[in-house]
Amino acid sequence: MKIALLSINISYVHTNLALPLIRGFAESAISAEWKEFAGTLKDDIQKDLKALNDYAPDLLLTTLYMFNRGSLLALLKDFKKLRPDCIIIAGGPEFLGNNKKFLIENSFVNVVVRGEGEKPIKKLLKTFSVGINLPKTLSNILGFCFLDRESKYIDNSVAEIVKNIDKIPSVYMQKDFVFKKPFYQIETSRGCPGKCTFCTSSLSNKMRYHSFGYIISEINKLKNCGVRNIRLLDRTFNYPAERAVQLLKIFRENFPEILFHLEIEPGLLTDELKIELSKAPLGHLHLEVGIQSLKPDTLKKIKRISSAEKVFAGINWLSQQKNIVLHSDLIIGLPKTDINSLCNDLRKLILLSIDEIQIERLKLLPGTSLREKAEEENISFAETTPYEILRTPQMPSKDLLLADTIMNFCDLFYNFAPLQEVIGLIVREHNNFILSFAKYLHKRDIKGISPDLRFQFLVDFLREKGIYSERFFLQLLYSWVKAGYSPKKNSFGNARYKGKIPKKTKFIFGEKLSSKIQKRVYVTVFGGKNYYILLAHPNGHKPNVEILNFI
Repeated sequence: MKIALLSINISYVHTNLALPLIRGFAESAISAEWKEFAGTLKDDIQKDLKALNDYAPDLLLTTLYMFNRGSLLALLKDFKKLRPDCIIIAGGPEFLGNNKKFLIENSFVNVVVRGEGEKPIKKLLKTFSVGINLPKTLSNILGFCFLDRESKYIDNSVAEIVKNIDKIPSVYMQKDFVFKKPFYQIETSRGCPGKCTFCTSSLSNKMRYHSFGYIISEINKLKNCGVRNIRLLDRTFNYPAERAVQLLKIFRENFPEILFHLEIEPGLLTDELKIELSKAPLGHLHLEVGIQSLKPDTLKKIKRISSAEKVFAGINWLSQQKNIVLHSDLIIGLPKTDINSLCNDLRKLILLSIDEIQIERLKLLPGTSLREKAEEENISFAETTPYEILRTPQMPSKDLLLADTIMNFCDLFYNFAPLQEVIGLIVREHNNFILSFAKYLHKRDIKGISPDLRFQFLVDFLREKGIYSERFFLQLLYSWVKAGYSPKKNSFGNARYKGKIPKKTKFIFGEKLSSKIQKRVYVTVFGGKNYYILLAHPNGHKPNVEILNFI
C-alpha cells in the first residue's frame, strides 16, 4: 500500500502542514508506505507527473487553495490518465461550499473533504484496501463529498474535528522531516472566535488549543534545528488574552532569539497583554493586524469581533511600540465601503506610521456567508479563482480599478522604505493626496517600476500640483542619498561635486557629522538656493547624510 502526499506551494520557502499533520494522525490506522511530493507553481509539471507516476501510489492526498488550483488540477488530470486505479482525495478551503459542480467537472478526483482532514482520512484508512468499493466505504464518513457509482452526488456534511489537538503528532517530530526552509509554521490553536462573513475561518468549529508543553516541545525542536523564524497559523492569537499573555512570556523568556509572526485582533488588547507586548525584545515579534476597514457600519455588517473604535485604539497603541514590527491589512469592496472610505482608512494607518500596509480586493470564498448572499447584496464576483469582486453597490468597476491603483501605490510607494517617511509628511499636510496621486498613477504604467522612478513620479506629481515644498524636497533628497543612490543623479536637480564647504552655512536636515571624519560634499539647487550634501560612510555602512545651506 503506497500513499502519496502531494502539495504545490507558492514558492520554495513555503511548507504545507496540512498533509503531514494528516499523516501523523492517521498513519497508525494502516500499514503503508508514505511519501511526500512537494513542488511549487514554477516547477515543470512534467517532472512532477513523472515522479508521481514512477512512485505508483494506491492513494493520493492533496490540498487545493486558490493559488494552486489550476496547476494542481492539471497535474491530477494527467496523472489519473496514467494511474486510473489510484484513488485521489482532495481537501482544503476550496471545498467549504457546495462541491457537486467541482466533482462533476473534475471526475478524476474521487473524493473531496469539507473541513479538517485528520478524522475522515483515518477512518477511511482503517478499512481501506486496494480495489475497495470506495463509495460504499465513504458513505458513513462525515466530511466526504463524492459521486457514487450512479454519478449521484453524496454530501456527508462537515468532517468531525479532533477535539484534543495534542493528539495530532507534530510534523517536526516525524523522523523523515527535513529542515531546509527559512521559516516554519506552527499552530497553537485551531478555530476562530470571529464570525466574519467574508472569511472561511468563520466556518470553523469551537476553539481548541495545544497545551503549553506541546508548544514548547515543538519550538524547541525547531530551535535545535537552527530555525529562527516561526509563523503561527492561529487565526486570532490573542483570544483569549490571558492565554496569549502566557505564551508571549514563554516566547520571550525561553526563545528570545526567535522571530515570531503572529496574527492578532487589535480590538481585544487588554492591559496585561499590552504590558507583555511592550516587554518583547527588538526583532522578536512581527504582528499582522487585520483591520479590513475602520468604518463602523462596515464592521457591523460583516460581523467583525470588535468595534471600529476599539480596533483603532488598539492599532494606535501598537503603532507606538517601537520594539514590534507591524503589518496591517485593508480590504477593497467590503459592504458599505467606497473609494473615499478606503482612502480615509489608508490615511489613518499611514499617519500611524504602520511598518507595512497591504490592500487587496475582497474575495468571495466558497462556503462564506457573504458569497452565499452575493446576489442579495447586489455584489458581482468572478466565478473562478481568486473569486474577486467585480462590482458592488458602492464600488462600480471603474472605482475598483482605481482602488487597485491605490493598492499598487501602497506596495510600490508606501511600503518602499526610503519613501515611507516623506509620504507620511505629505499625507499629513494634504488630506486628498492618496486619491489624487492614485488618479495620477492610474494614467501611467507603474508595473515593475524601478526605485528611482518611484522618486521621480512622486516629485513630478508634487511639482504638477504646486505642493513641492522645501520640506518635501529635503526629506526626498535625504531619503534618496541615505538609500545609497548617487547625489549626482536624482529627481531633484542633479547635484555636482563640491570640494569644500562654504563657511557661512547651517545644518538644516539629516545627521550632524563630526568634523573629524572624512566626507564628500555635493551641492544642489532648490528654489534658487544652494543646498550642500555631506556624505560619510562609517564602517562601510549606508551613508550618514548632513544637509546644509547658507545662513
